[in-house]
Amino acid sequence: MPRDLNPKQRKFIAALVSGKPGTEAAIAAGYPARSAKHAAYQLTHENQAVRAELQRIAAALCQEADYGARTAVVELDAKIVAAEGVKQFGAVAKFLELKMRVFGLLRDKLDITVERVDINGALTDARNRVSQRPMRDLPITIEADAVGAQALRIVGPIDNKSIDPSGHTYQGPFGALNMNE
Repeated sequence: MPRDLNPKQRKFIAALVSGKPGTEAAIAAGYPARSAKHAAYQLTHENQAVRAELQRIAAALCQEADYGARTAVVELDAKIVAAEGVKQFGAVAKFLELKMRVFGLLRDKLDITVERVDINGALTDARNRVSQRPMRDLPITIEADAVGAQALRIVGPIDNKSIDPSGHTYQGPFGALNMNE
């Protein structure tokens, strides 16, 4: 292992290589249990020396086992053909997913960093915008062509007072319009 790794980092890498999950490897390396999950994440995602060593070990294991991406893809292609032959399309989809992972086309997790967001301020701004211009007072323009009748054009707020209480006639800019026709 490289010299730029401290003893805890070396123990962490050894525990990971032995098959322990990240949190357990961090605890085995001597990190506190209450922060072991965070320590494991930082070591495997943010610490360049630990990442480089893990990549070096993975490459050495692949070379030693004579197994790499090319061999994995050949095996997956054979499994896909076999699964298609017996119409096991769920298995085909899984093998295609694995093949995409080999080529790095799929990621399990995205690291997203969000800056501090002021939810209360945004909500207050939105309320102020709404209260400054109520929706019912906005000018509304409706244009419609009725079959066999002149175009109806209504400009301004629409309310129930525009319609005759009987619900049959509208007195608009173009004269009376019978709503039952």
